[in-house]
Amino acid sequence: MNKLPWGEDCFYKREAQWINFCRGGIRRIANRYPEKVAFMKENRFKMEVNRFKNGRAKIVYGATCAECNQDFQLKFLQVDHINAVGSFDLDLTMRQYFTSMFPHRSEYQWLCNEKGNGCHDIKSYKDNMLLKGHNLSDQDAINAKKWITTKKLKATPLKAFMKKHKASEENMRNKATRDEWLKDKFKIWW
Repeated sequence: MNKLPWGEDCFYKREAQWINFCRGGIRRIANRYPEKVAFMKENRFKMEVNRFKNGRAKIVYGATCAECNQDFQLKFLQVDHINAVGSFDLDLTMRQYFTSMFPHRSEYQWLCNEKGNGCHDIKSYKDNMLLKGHNLSDQDAINAKKWITTKKLKATPLKAFMKKHKASEENMRNKATRDEWLKDKFKIWW
C-alpha cells in the first residue's frame, strides 16, 4: 500500500503544506522554461529611461503591456499565461496542469504590474473569480481590485482617503461602516 507524503509521521503534517511545496517547485522550474525564456527574448526591445550625469543615455530592456498597450521597463512587467493555468490541487490531473503551466511561447503575454492595480493583478483576479464561478466584466474586476487595495489601508490613511472623497463622519465611524462606504464607492455588487 502506498503511503501519503503527509501525516503524523511525515515532514508535512497536512496535505495543504505538501501541495504548497510542490507548487513552489513547479513555479521555480517554470521561470527557466525554454519557451517562456524565448518569449521574453523575442518580445522585448531596448528603451531609453534616463540619462547619466555625463549625458549618456541609460538603456534598459522594455516591452509593451498587452492590455493597456503602454511601454514599460521589464522590471514593471510580468509574463502572463493568456489562458489561465488554474490552481494546483489534487482534483486537476498532473497532465492538465503541466500542459497549461508550460505552453507554447505564443500563449504568453506581457502585462504591467503596478502594485494592486496593474493589468496583471486585475487579469489574475478576474481569472480567479471565473474559476470560482463569477464572470466579472473588466470594469467590475478593476473596481474590485481598487476596493481590495483601499480596504487594506490602516484606519488613519483610509479615513483621509474617505475625507478626500467627501465621506460623512457617520461613514467613518467604524470598520463596518467604512467597508460599506467603500463597497458603494467602488460599486461592488457582491
